[in-house]
Amino acid sequence: MCQKDSLATFLDALSDCFGLWSSRFDESFNMLTSNSIIPNLHRKLLLTPERIAFIEGHTGKGAAPLIVGAKIGILWSIVTGQSDGRRELYVLGPILTQPVTWSMAEKLIEPYNLSFFNKRGLIDCVMHIPVISTVSFFQFTALLHRYVTGSAVSVSDFIYDMPTEYRHESAEERSHSPLINEYQLLGHVKSGNLDFRGALATAGTGSRGIRASIDPIRQAKYSVAAFITLCARAAIEGGLSADVAYTLSDTYTEMVDGCRSISEIAAVSHTMYEDYIRRVHKIRSAPCISRPIQSSKNYIEEHVTDAITVEVLAERLGYTPYYFTRLFKAETGFTVKDFILRTKIDEAKCLLINTEMSVLNISESLKFSSQSYFTHQFERVEGMTPSQFRQKNQKVN
Repeated sequence: MCQKDSLATFLDALSDCFGLWSSRFDESFNMLTSNSIIPNLHRKLLLTPERIAFIEGHTGKGAAPLIVGAKIGILWSIVTGQSDGRRELYVLGPILTQPVTWSMAEKLIEPYNLSFFNKRGLIDCVMHIPVISTVSFFQFTALLHRYVTGSAVSVSDFIYDMPTEYRHESAEERSHSPLINEYQLLGHVKSGNLDFRGALATAGTGSRGIRASIDPIRQAKYSVAAFITLCARAAIEGGLSADVAYTLSDTYTEMVDGCRSISEIAAVSHTMYEDYIRRVHKIRSAPCISRPIQSSKNYIEEHVTDAITVEVLAERLGYTPYYFTRLFKAETGFTVKDFILRTKIDEAKCLLINTEMSVLNISESLKFSSQSYFTHQFERVEGMTPSQFRQKNQKVN
């Protein structure tokens, strides 16, 4: 049972601060309350017979929030609650994830058999829908779920019902519609599922929950930065250390900021996505690693650009270097020095692919004693020199 006063305060805050509307329906889809200035859009675009059937099938007790959409990026979210033993539906929205033009709104309502007067009225309603980023909207939905049910939920647990029209959009509409499929990718991150490439190939590069920009590169940077944040949170839910997840988030965001083309941004996005998945997979597939050793691994990954020593790691845990090295090898299968080396090599590979840093600068940034030693160790691990690796994995802009 939700705390009604707290819930009301939360919904008022969303309305006052973000212009986000909220409504409440009974189990028969009768509107009980609403602060929306265009409640008729619920009937016209949300509560269609097909959509009602979908909602009824996914709003049982304990159900995850639903994200449902109409064309050109109109979204609602639906959270299931209980009142006096009866189901109630709390709806946030509608919202637009991007501003729309009058012509786009006209295309939206074309399928409806409306008089000229009613058509203009409905278009005017669409033009008054607030524009809110997808990332913020999903966060508000997760908070609403907490207020209504008393339990936490992850964005990666959301259920989606997006219109099939998304597959047949015009170029103008495609540039504004939300790529909700990418959020379903977060489930792969959370579970450390290595079978992700097919899903990645059919989804967008990053969140489109950002206002449209005349600069496509800047727009892509904003989108991928938002997606990086979501991946970090999903990885934490999957078991990755928060320190590691957010350190990676900062690193990849800086990489994205330095990109000069869409292809470079896409390369960083895909590298980031795979990196989070593989780290979560490693943790989930090796549950026997003790907390002290996992803490040491996290520390190594977080301080990959430092000159890390066995003595420093052992001292952090209050162990002797001898005991620590034996324990680390027994639990991970790697010596401490070898794990440090491989972590640095993994970071070097990322830098070689996604930046134009010279081999010398990469060597120095990762605290190798010399470029020749770095090259020797890289070739020993990867079977090729850093320069050969970069040439092999060169991204064509």
